[in-house]
Amino acid sequence: MPLMSHLRELRGRLAVCAVAVLLGAVAAWFAYAEIFERLTKPLQSAMSAASAGTATLAMAGVAEPFTLQVQVSAVAGLILAMPVCSFQLWRFVSPGLHRRERRWVWFFAVCSLPLFCAGIWLGYRLMPQALTLLMGFTPQGVQNIIPVSTYLTFVLRMLLVFGIACQLPVFIVTLNAAGAVRARTLVGWWRQLLLGILVFAAVATPTGDPVNMLALAVPMIVVS
Repeated sequence: MPLMSHLRELRGRLAVCAVAVLLGAVAAWFAYAEIFERLTKPLQSAMSAASAGTATLAMAGVAEPFTLQVQVSAVAGLILAMPVCSFQLWRFVSPGLHRRERRWVWFFAVCSLPLFCAGIWLGYRLMPQALTLLMGFTPQGVQNIIPVSTYLTFVLRMLLVFGIACQLPVFIVTLNAAGAVRARTLVGWWRQLLLGILVFAAVATPTGDPVNMLALAVPMIVVS
């Protein structure tokens, strides 16, 4: 296929992805109240703990509520459109792949999404404990006023870290199948891998407590 045909095909598939993201953002816009409630539920659970103290979410500026709704809707729209974007990417690259390569690409696509969702679920379940630990350092008689943008950045970072960490088994199997890294080599590197996983878990979890660190590190160690 000529280069211009490839570029036209790429433009068409990118347009489909953009439309899918836009439709997902519109759907998230109307469900914004429920999405925001879900994102702030871990904070409410943390505040119910006796040692967490009190905290208040605050917005600075008249236009920040509108800007925040646009940002949350855009991120939710991108997440909702991921299956469509993945399919468009597959349709674009599949003609240039061999049969064996297509099989492994399908394996990666099918397994990565459930594992990513499982990581997000695990991070969401551990969010109240992380917030309880951090807000427990608030002195008595002091109210913790948290900007909404700062809180959402913290939550999304935690969820993203846990989701990416659960992609480790897919990457290991894919690299092994491609011949880049052999299983025998990984067994010989178990000490270095263990140290690397623990360091990654310690840096990636912003709380720094051993509970969330081990909650992130143990699944990575088991699957690797």
